[in-house]
Amino acid sequence: MGTWDWKAVRHEIIPLDQVPEAARLVAASITGPPDDKDLERRVFEQTGLAPLSLIEWCVSSEVESIFKTLRDHGSEWGFVVEQGAPDLTESPPRKIALTAATAKKISDDSAMYLPMVFIDDQQTCMLVSYFSDYALICLREDLFETWLADNPIDLTLFYDAPPFPAADNLKAAREFADLRLVAWVDYIRRTRSP
Repeated sequence: MGTWDWKAVRHEIIPLDQVPEAARLVAASITGPPDDKDLERRVFEQTGLAPLSLIEWCVSSEVESIFKTLRDHGSEWGFVVEQGAPDLTESPPRKIALTAATAKKISDDSAMYLPMVFIDDQQTCMLVSYFSDYALICLREDLFETWLADNPIDLTLFYDAPPFPAADNLKAAREFADLRLVAWVDYIRRTRSP
């Protein structure tokens, strides 16, 4: 996991074969910045989880509320695998308890900032991070609706732009995520053109 040394977070280093296969497949298949729709399709095919792609988003900021939703629905453990590390000798898989303390430390440290894939023990949630450039949040659809209803998110890209309404359901979140991507592509086109 690069600069995050895990010393402050209780964890267990585990063999790769103890990590759910879906997480291993996704982690091994990402070798650079993800292509939103292609990655969404592959993850959905492998897991059946509803995806939400977020450009310019750090998934660490959502961990406290997501872990709470997972705990409320019976998950106890999570597995973290670095993206694109075929032998994982530099960054072995880690097993973490989905406690409030673990989630707070991850949130405080932006620990899921570096390229990684997370999956819970019931395989009802997968989180993918590529720095703060991109996040993919995948949840079983009923959990997505529960999580968003309890934790509406503002997907407005720029602080000085007119704010989107807070997304409190998956349909709205996807619509605003698409608008966020359009705004980002337009910004890049305007600022990086000769």
